[in-house]
Amino acid sequence: MNEIYTINMLQTASKCLKKYDLLYNKKIRLPDNANFAKTGSRLHSLINYYFKGQNVDKLAGILDENERVLWNNFKNMVPGMPLASEYPFFVRFGDVWLTGRMDAVFFNDGKITIADWKTGNFRHGREESFQTMFYQYAAYVIFLKKAMIYDFSDVSMVYFLLKDGTQLKIDYDEAAFSDFENSFKIILEKIKNGSYNNISHIHCEACEFKNLCKDYLL
Repeated sequence: MNEIYTINMLQTASKCLKKYDLLYNKKIRLPDNANFAKTGSRLHSLINYYFKGQNVDKLAGILDENERVLWNNFKNMVPGMPLASEYPFFVRFGDVWLTGRMDAVFFNDGKITIADWKTGNFRHGREESFQTMFYQYAAYVIFLKKAMIYDFSDVSMVYFLLKDGTQLKIDYDEAAFSDFENSFKIILEKIKNGSYNNISHIHCEACEFKNLCKDYLL
């Protein structure tokens, strides 16, 4: 079993252990949606350079019409300069490690706010709630150790929805974190036991691996 997990690994395993096996054990990769990935990557890079004080005029000049809307919405929404941009983390959770990168971290009035830039459509369902708890937990561990915060309630996450210029703030929720913790333990146990053929078939039709997966073809 792996000892290091990203949010993508956990979300994949929560939906389909067979897909987790193909992606993270067998290392099979399929092409992504090139246009969507390109837009997200370009905007994230531009924002990161902007926060680092670099001149981004040339980069902003090559954005297409849709990307310019996202960029202008970001500039209208940004709450100031962050404590850190593209902030990497590596924290302990039980006997495994969680790793990832926060788009930006802000610190004001004894509170930590994790920013996540969303360039496409977004809704905060169960899967997204899992992501929120993942990052809030990591921020809590890191900044509690630095004595910058003193309680889990000092950490919130804000999704910046650049497509429509709105924000969604998620404060710490004890019940949501308990659900995350319990779900995580169940997922890890299934991975540990190698239960990769126990799939639900709920997500099969939309899965990019459906033509490779023997369970789908049966």
